[in-house]
Amino acid sequence: CLVGCTDPQVRIMAYRALRSMNTAEQSWANVIPQFGADFNNYEHANVHVCAAALRAFNVLPPDQLEAALRKVGPAIKPCATCSSSIIRTAAVEMCGLMLLEHISPAAAAASSERELFADLWTIILESIFDENPYVCLASAEIVRRTFVKALASRGGSPSSYSEALVGNE
Repeated sequence: CLVGCTDPQVRIMAYRALRSMNTAEQSWANVIPQFGADFNNYEHANVHVCAAALRAFNVLPPDQLEAALRKVGPAIKPCATCSSSIIRTAAVEMCGLMLLEHISPAAAAASSERELFADLWTIILESIFDENPYVCLASAEIVRRTFVKALASRGGSPSSYSEALVGNE
């Protein structure tokens, strides 16, 4: 549905479908350029199409994620700083999901794309100060989940993290 289709509603539904189904590996070669087209066209396209593409990007198989990032990654930062809060929120959520769920810190550090991964963290951290509360909330939630995940990897619990923050330990 994505290849050759320009109808915004069809593209949005196709991205939503991608998020909920298993896609054959050979099909990703056709889908990845569509992500790039919708990321790069954020200023002129339907904002909801760009947001749907950003939210669906994380369904790529892990073995294809880094190659896809090489192709479309440079378009993520402009999406995170564009005038649409819908697109900025989706870009921050995509960065967070990718870094928290799909790419371990060790893999990111060893990757040839480590500068791009560092840029994704920069996007998240700079978005804490965004003028739109939804963008701020998305960014703050990613930072919170990062701390909780780090604490859990050291044997702590979210409640002990909260207690440490407020000094109840």
